[in-house]
Amino acid sequence: MPRLHSRHQKPDLLKRAIERVTIPALWCHFNLAGRVSPLCNVRCPWREERHASFSIYAQGRKWRDHGSGESGDSYSFYCRLTGLSTRQAFRSFIALAGLERELS
Repeated sequence: MPRLHSRHQKPDLLKRAIERVTIPALWCHFNLAGRVSPLCNVRCPWREERHASFSIYAQGRKWRDHGSGESGDSYSFYCRLTGLSTRQAFRSFIALAGLERELS
């Protein structure tokens, strides 16, 4: 019997995608300057700054820009870098996580 998908399962799908896609992986995917790890401080990738004030933590799944006060998870990082809204970025982020088969 095929699995039925409802709109209530999508938050779980996004949560699983966030677990799979780390910020260091996105850093490499977008070819951003600097070296990152699951726990580090670097310069913010979307604004000019003299000193590193961008933290990656929680095993590479959370970020915080101490200069602006913004923070989020790997999905919000993806949205910020692509310039897409959370609604627009959903499908491509799920695909990046390798979960696109679960969208149908």
